[in-house]
Amino acid sequence: MLKRVLGTAAILAVGMMGVAVPSASAVGVCTKSVAHSGPTGQVWVPAASDGSKSCTTQRGNVSQAVSQLQGTLNECYETQVRNAGVYPLDIDNNFGANTEKALKAVQRYIGTTADGVYGPNTRNAMKFIYTESFPLACGRYR
Repeated sequence: MLKRVLGTAAILAVGMMGVAVPSASAVGVCTKSVAHSGPTGQVWVPAASDGSKSCTTQRGNVSQAVSQLQGTLNECYETQVRNAGVYPLDIDNNFGANTEKALKAVQRYIGTTADGVYGPNTRNAMKFIYTESFPLACGRYR
């Protein structure tokens, strides 16, 4: 039996004894930002607490990774966020309705499923803010 943990994207498999154990395909929740060496330089990307970049964040999550995503949406996808009617997004750690609306607009623009959930497929198609750029500039994850 599979059970989705409320507020996270982690999927747990419930064993014979009723003890929840992480499944092999579990993806962690994004909680922080880490530098990633992309094809044109280092960019900041959301990551799980263990540093894994294969993480998700969605409406209801509160973390530093959400702030990083909000900044990326504002800086790298200003036109799409404006067209969604929510520019500029507040950089407040809170993945609320406006962040979800902005992310869906960006997902449509980059050609991924517009479900409002940031995860590996969205990450692979997005641009992110370079770790060392002034003025701010954006580069590809892959």
